[in-house]
Amino acid sequence: MRTRSILAICSEEIRIDIIDEDTYNEAQRILDGRAIKTEHEESVAKFSKSEALVSGTLYCGHCESKMNATSHCDSYKTKDGVRHPGKRKLRYICAGKAMKRNDCDGQCAYLGGRIDSVVRKQIEDAFKEILTTPRDVSIDRQVKAHLTGLKKEVKDLEKNSLTQRKSIVI
Repeated sequence: MRTRSILAICSEEIRIDIIDEDTYNEAQRILDGRAIKTEHEESVAKFSKSEALVSGTLYCGHCESKMNATSHCDSYKTKDGVRHPGKRKLRYICAGKAMKRNDCDGQCAYLGGRIDSVVRKQIEDAFKEILTTPRDVSIDRQVKAHLTGLKKEVKDLEKNSLTQRKSIVI
């Protein structure tokens, strides 16, 4: 809805503003952003039914269009007319080249298994680096000092509790 006010029909037209102009302009900016999406505004795919790891978040190295996941099945027909279906395979295609949006001179399709294995390897390497990163000594000292303080506080509370129990019993 692009109107900012309600027009009431009576004996004359009356303009009633529902929202202030700044709020209206902000809402219009949001609506325009949703209506006309450029390819680089979305950083995460909205949804994906495929098993592809990076569908919609991978970009072509030649034309910078999104690489979308598709699947294909290599089937063949024998001389006797029987069709033999092959295994379904995942691939990433350059949206710019496939839909003729630009003059991309790169490869149109990439095997999904290869790209996904590279992504998995990068993720595994990142986690290994996190695990092998040496712990910061200053943080360890701060944690130990905090624990020591907490232990001392617990002992003091137990001591106070014991003295209060003794005073109640007497």
